[in-house]
Amino acid sequence: MALFRFFAAALIMMTAAPASAAIITATELGDTRGNDNRRGDKLAPVNDLLASLGYGPVDLYLGKLEEEGGGESGAVDMSAFSITGYSKPNGTFTFDLPDGFVLTHFTAKAGNGFAVFLMDEVVNAGTVDFDTGFTRSGLSHLSFFGTQFSDVAQVPLPAAAGLFAAGILLLAGRKLR
Repeated sequence: MALFRFFAAALIMMTAAPASAAIITATELGDTRGNDNRRGDKLAPVNDLLASLGYGPVDLYLGKLEEEGGGESGAVDMSAFSITGYSKPNGTFTFDLPDGFVLTHFTAKAGNGFAVFLMDEVVNAGTVDFDTGFTRSGLSHLSFFGTQFSDVAQVPLPAAAGLFAAGILLLAGRKLR
């Protein structure tokens, strides 16, 4: 299992790209009534909704950004995020996370419910355009969730290709036996 996590983390780090001019999209997985944050357990409400929809849990609470300004830092300082535009029921935000962090999910809290989104690309910086699909009252805040890979060194692409080729050859050799 540890080996699988290592290779999954290495693959994500190889695909994590710096900020670019392209807009990143996110897919709404679902929405529900209630709050997306609980005191003492920031992951539970989101993981409960994800489980009810058949998705795996989020790993790390990165923080919360209020629509009116301000927010709450989690694993990263909230200065890494900014809401650049919002009009019900959609919006745009930008982010630039420190090295080793990637954004995987976020929630949009409005009125008496929230929607959870899955990032269409796993990156550590960019501009995200989203559409909540619900018409609740104005946006209260966005909460961000992701993964930290500080213990996994980035593998240069030529080395990764060599490791991949060696693995394929090993599998092919076992198949021939």
